[in-house]
Amino acid sequence: MNLEDYERHGQGAYAAFASTVAAILTAAINADRNVLRLQQVKARAKELASLRVKLEKRGKQGTEALEAQIKDLAGCRVIFYTDSDVNRFIQSGIVDGNFEVLEVRIHHPRREVDDAAELYTSNHYVVSLKTERLALPEYAHFAGMRCEIQIQTILHHAWAEMAHDTIYKAPELARFGGRAFNDIKSRLGKVAKRYLVPAGYEFQKIASDFQRLIEGKALFDGNALEVIVEAADNNARADAIASFAERVLPLHDDLQSFYPEVVERLLAAVDRARETGPVSIETPFGILEGKTSGDIVRAVVDILTSYRYLGVDVTFDALCRLYCQAPSSDEDRRLIALGKRLARHELAIWRQHGPVVQTMLLERMEMLDEERRTALAPLLMAMLKEILGTQVEGMTASSSAVTLQHGAVAASELLRAIRTKALGLLKRQFELPTTDAARSAVLRAMQAGTQLPWRGMYGNELQCMVMDDMREVVMFLTGISAL
Repeated sequence: MNLEDYERHGQGAYAAFASTVAAILTAAINADRNVLRLQQVKARAKELASLRVKLEKRGKQGTEALEAQIKDLAGCRVIFYTDSDVNRFIQSGIVDGNFEVLEVRIHHPRREVDDAAELYTSNHYVVSLKTERLALPEYAHFAGMRCEIQIQTILHHAWAEMAHDTIYKAPELARFGGRAFNDIKSRLGKVAKRYLVPAGYEFQKIASDFQRLIEGKALFDGNALEVIVEAADNNARADAIASFAERVLPLHDDLQSFYPEVVERLLAAVDRARETGPVSIETPFGILEGKTSGDIVRAVVDILTSYRYLGVDVTFDALCRLYCQAPSSDEDRRLIALGKRLARHELAIWRQHGPVVQTMLLERMEMLDEERRTALAPLLMAMLKEILGTQVEGMTASSSAVTLQHGAVAASELLRAIRTKALGLLKRQFELPTTDAARSAVLRAMQAGTQLPWRGMYGNELQCMVMDDMREVVMFLTGISAL
């Protein structure tokens, strides 16, 4: 077929073929419309003027094998809303399932491009109809014909349409308008970089965040906490906790009021997990070890760590309960790490409230009876050591850097009272009927009260406070050494 043949009958035949391909694609996508959010499918046969220009550029204007030279005589553009929609369509297998795929081309711009035309973004498939479809009378006359399927987002479609009507349809500009045309191409490139790419990212983020909101609401309405507690095994329980942590907690509008209930049900889930043996996980690649109660405790500790300040007393009580039940040194270490994070002087909290967390923790510790303090001794020692520390720490993060911040606690009468109370608790802990190793741990915790900050500026008031506590510790040590 040559250009004249295409003008007489070929363009109409390829328009019909493009419409047929579009109808097949639309029907397949609509069959799964809950997953694939289609904006539209456009179909066209290549315009004669555009085809003539393309052949002239290639020096093929006299070809008698037009269909072999040009792959997109028929074309369909499948337009979706976001990049995720495009990816879901590509992964759906609809193109491979309905057509014979002859060629695949991916057009994604490089980070730096020299020409606005290189910013074109799309996934292209060159296809023909499958043999079994061509065997049907209504499709038989499409044998040997090819169609190019372009898959794009609506933003990239808008840009491609504008580019097609400017860059690709530009007239010959010999000695006239060259600079103006280059300026137009440059502006088109800036639009893509400055607006199109950020808008596509934001659309994608909005769509992802909304989907996360919908999934979180479904979990919340479905009483996600009880699903965690009543899970059939620890594999399901671990999955339920992960979904709850990702989709419910970050989106709850009154998490502080919700926090006590969350902690209470997570502790109940840990109790159930300890009664549930691991169940192997079968996969196509082999058998995996099932989740254990230790995995459930780890997931719960991660949640307590992230939200520990929503209810300091609630977190502390949960921590004590978990520590008393911990069957292994691995769980002990994780729980002590949580205790230290809770008791540490965090810069963000100090800036707003001062040592309020340490005050609340000491009040909670003073309520413990001797039996409880004996059972919790390693945990309490680690936390009291942090409370007596003089270093305040913080961290800020951005997309490009993580900044660690260090400084000294600010001396005040409240801080003095806290340190006095912490040393008093340590003295009481030392007097418990326990082992020499436990008493040594008490003395090591006391030593933290004698140390000045190793980073940050501090004044005489803090230095005097530490010196007073050092004298108190020395007097205590002198007293016990005489016994």
